[in-house]
Amino acid sequence: MQNKPRKKVIDVRSPGGSSTRFKSWQWQSPSESIAKEGSYRSYKKYIILLSALLLVGGILTIHVLAEADVIAIYKTREVAFEQQVLLKEELAVLEIEREWIEEVSHKVSGKSEKESSAEGVIRVLNNSSSDQTLVATTRFMSEGGKLFRSLERIIVPASRKEGGKMVPGHKDVRVRAAETGESYNISASSFSIPGLSTSPLYTQIYGESSQPMKGGAKEHVSVVLLQDMEIAKQKTLDKARVQAKLLLIENDVPPEYSLLLPTLFFKEDSVTFSHDEGDATEEILVQVKVTLKGFIALTKDVHELAQSILQEEMTGGELLYQDSLSVLFAEGSEKDSILLSGQGLAYQEVSQREITSLLAGTGIEGAIKKLSDHPYLKSADISISPFWRSTLPKNEERIHVRLSF
Repeated sequence: MQNKPRKKVIDVRSPGGSSTRFKSWQWQSPSESIAKEGSYRSYKKYIILLSALLLVGGILTIHVLAEADVIAIYKTREVAFEQQVLLKEELAVLEIEREWIEEVSHKVSGKSEKESSAEGVIRVLNNSSSDQTLVATTRFMSEGGKLFRSLERIIVPASRKEGGKMVPGHKDVRVRAAETGESYNISASSFSIPGLSTSPLYTQIYGESSQPMKGGAKEHVSVVLLQDMEIAKQKTLDKARVQAKLLLIENDVPPEYSLLLPTLFFKEDSVTFSHDEGDATEEILVQVKVTLKGFIALTKDVHELAQSILQEEMTGGELLYQDSLSVLFAEGSEKDSILLSGQGLAYQEVSQREITSLLAGTGIEGAIKKLSDHPYLKSADISISPFWRSTLPKNEERIHVRLSF
């Protein structure tokens, strides 16, 4: 086997033994030189192939994969109407009803001085030998000088003999103080009868009480005024209307129906008060019963009717933007009618194909100008990818259009 020639290095040094390299080269065998040349050719091919792929990709990106997004805003104009509508004839309706009972307490505003007389019971004792009649309003004087009058006529039986002793006859009578006030609320006492002061019977007929007199007073109290009753009634009716309306809307109007508010009718069925005018009390309780009636209509029917009326306000093939439609109800001038008013936005339809054909292959500035000059469009926004492109794709299918309001 033949040995490969070895590499030979010649080093030329300057006189004096300096190690500064001055010139060098390598000598290689013929086989190594050929292998290196083949490797360089393969590398060159890879470079050419990669460049071609990048070129094709760039062309695809620029011409084939390019896209544009266009958002176009319609020009619109407001249309509106106001028209009387006969219920049941022009708009099918259903009648609904709700009853409600409401109670409200109300503080009274009247003030009055309350005066009352003390009352109680006196036992009249008769030590005489004959029955004694005492008329109503007979006076009885207490030990402390407080005067009371009897409230009824009585006959006090004569004394009688029991067990060898004389026992006085007696009769209980209800009495009332001659004047009002707390000073007559006296404790148990003995009573003389002034009407007998000039008679021998004065010491034989007298009275005694075993319980104190009660109820005498002079105080300021709250009383019911007529205006209190009127205010309380109105307050209760207002609350009843609100509650009845809420319940009717929540429970009696199906989801697919609209309540025609102007048709609501409240009927006052009954009103009751816990107290009358002049009664002494801090507050009164009012109870009212009401009935609420009204009409409902299918929301779909209402909108269709409004659209048909609005259509008469449109010209030149205009369309109604459905989401812009709003409808209001007001009280009608005729029986079983409502005043229907509505408004919405009218526009002229533009097809997406019209826009893509108009913009295909156009520069972005020119495309925006074309759209702004369009008679049925108000404004537009355009974005292109890749971002460095300045023209829209020629392929209309690569242009994506969204029309909005």
